[in-house]
Amino acid sequence: MSIRREKIYRCTLVTRTRRIVGLVRAWDAREAVSIYREDLAATGVTARGTIQVTDLAAPLDRGYELAAS
Repeated sequence: MSIRREKIYRCTLVTRTRRIVGLVRAWDAREAVSIYREDLAATGVTARGTIQVTDLAAPLDRGYELAAS
């Protein structure tokens, strides 16, 4: 019997001047971005940039890059 669990994603916000990295537990990469954006907003980070998402359980060549709003 297998149980599906949330994955751990490394999310990185890359702006012109900063790189902010955090770990997020989510069902998929899109949910990870959503949670990461909420975490950034809660800490006062409002910079625009690119969010890179990496599934830490996946092979190293699998990653996602999504635009931050």
